[in-house]
Amino acid sequence: MNLLLINYEYPPVGGGAGNATMFMGKALSDLGHNVTILSTAWQDQRGILKKDRLQLIRLPAWRKDPASASNLEKIHFMWLAHKALKSILAEQSIDAAIIYFSIPCGTLGLSLRKNGIPYIISLRGGDVPGLVPEIVWIHRLITPLRRLILKRALAVIANAEGLAQLSMKADPFAVGIIPNGVDTDFFQPKFEDRNNNSTEFLFVGRFHSQKNLSTLLSAIAKLKHETQKPFHLHLVGNGPLEQQLKSESLTLGLNEEVKWHGWLNKEDLKKLHQQCHVFINPSHYEGLPNAVLEGMASGLTMIVSDIPGNCDLITDKTGYCYPHKDSTRLYHYLVKAHLTPDPNLGLMARQRAIEHYSWKKVALQYLDLFKNPDLTS
Repeated sequence: MNLLLINYEYPPVGGGAGNATMFMGKALSDLGHNVTILSTAWQDQRGILKKDRLQLIRLPAWRKDPASASNLEKIHFMWLAHKALKSILAEQSIDAAIIYFSIPCGTLGLSLRKNGIPYIISLRGGDVPGLVPEIVWIHRLITPLRRLILKRALAVIANAEGLAQLSMKADPFAVGIIPNGVDTDFFQPKFEDRNNNSTEFLFVGRFHSQKNLSTLLSAIAKLKHETQKPFHLHLVGNGPLEQQLKSESLTLGLNEEVKWHGWLNKEDLKKLHQQCHVFINPSHYEGLPNAVLEGMASGLTMIVSDIPGNCDLITDKTGYCYPHKDSTRLYHYLVKAHLTPDPNLGLMARQRAIEHYSWKKVALQYLDLFKNPDLTS
């Protein structure tokens, strides 16, 4: 098949959905399909890149911050993408498309359907009404457009049960579930690189209120004052709360314990995973977080909030899941992982990632939908 993947984010731009687009493109091309990915440029990474069966088209859309896009930046990308789509359809015989985010990218699906090309919508989180409190008003305004995009789709897919239920509560369309995958060949443990004299905690993600990092810093400060064993908290990412969080860290006396890494390239991120013992995701809400999957694949003990997405991934055999508003339970599991570590949790987390979350398995499930869209029912 000749497949088109569309997402306004692609590494190093964006987060989990960008990574998902990249890995899906590779998995589909590895399965023998021709894949074109339409996405955003970043700095000098622009234009067309071809490798074997995979073609990446980076449009020179406005983008000031790799971690997030403004509404104006999203609109600019869509304007460029609609123009680029005409050229793609004129030059290639596209059989089907996977579109990441119903909004903004789903509008391109409407253009595809006019040309007789089926598309699947892959819901990612913020495009589902009710997940992100700050944009409730936007979803109210665009409800007719969003529903038209979902109605015309061959299938609508969420990456987690909670996200699917939230979408079906907001819009009257069936939603199937296909989880994210993770590259378990790339992200894998290297136990000899771990310093077991100190516990190394790791968080990866945007510094946004969604991620609940102030609560994590408070729990880490308590851990410093009430335990003697040394530790570090490694924070990978950036975002609108970066300066506030750094100020809070200093006020809490965590100058030595907290390490700020910014965004890391994939190789450096893998190495940091291999040096750490515990992965923490204290978020208030998620889709299905790639960062948690990468922690699992790296053999880390997992401590996560009990929100949809996290709960799809973590069982009591692979880590600790605590009520997301219960800072006492978060602290309890930090202490447990710090003072009485159980290496079997990380080993079981990796095994679960290998068995259930390979990108090849994810790609095959999407391909099956093009043959039988009723699988979502």
